[in-house]
Amino acid sequence: MVTMKHVCAGLACLSLLSVFACSGGDLVLDPISSTRRTMVGGVPARSGDAYIVVDLNLQNNTSQKLLLVPPLFSVQTSDGLEFMGDPLTEVHPGGCKSSTSLAPGGTTRCSVVFSAPAKATTQLIAYTTEDSDDRYEASLKTSACSICDGECRDLSSSSNHCGACGVAVGAGECVDGKAVCKSNADTCGGQTCVDLRTSKEHCGECGNTVPPNASCIAGQVKCAVGFTDCNGVCADLTSDPSHCGQCGHQCPGQDPSCYNLQCN
Repeated sequence: MVTMKHVCAGLACLSLLSVFACSGGDLVLDPISSTRRTMVGGVPARSGDAYIVVDLNLQNNTSQKLLLVPPLFSVQTSDGLEFMGDPLTEVHPGGCKSSTSLAPGGTTRCSVVFSAPAKATTQLIAYTTEDSDDRYEASLKTSACSICDGECRDLSSSSNHCGACGVAVGAGECVDGKAVCKSNADTCGGQTCVDLRTSKEHCGECGNTVPPNASCIAGQVKCAVGFTDCNGVCADLTSDPSHCGQCGHQCPGQDPSCYNLQCN
């Protein structure tokens, strides 16, 4: 008969990981981080799947030696499915090894690789002893991901894939799949935050386009060196027939020209 023992997952969340407290037990499973990947050890995940790599602190408070064989670890998804530790754990840097064990009173840190559907959401990680008499669990929340350009992405928080593949946040951050702009930035009706201090399309305010021969500096249109601001047009007074020598001075004729500040 299997004895269910729930233990506390103690540290704070990292990226896709959320840890929730549970009751004490004899084996402390303490997830440090949980990340999704499309490749581990040079082996790509199967179509529709992704690897979940869980970094763990383990503390053995039992009276028996515990083997760190990857298949003894498992993750359970929100729909009740369970996935055992993948053999790729053995070749993953820092992975738990079948050849090692954790002595009574000992502590160690290693990671376990699991293969699960990319859209699955985990709810716990477990370790079952080799004789299946004891099972120890810790809460583990890993968000589902979407495959963008061959990589597993969390569309709720990815700065380059916010809400949908390929949607970059720009001058802001992705919160719940939407761009939240920093100060001096705005989406200006789009999905990407633009910096109003430097944007050539939205200089200082949405829709204020920077003309040729100018830049947006600190939210202001600034003409390049050698050009003069003539009512929103950056003109070269030495050669512009519409602003020859001074703003607004139009050279006459059907084919006007300006040279060295003078109309020809």
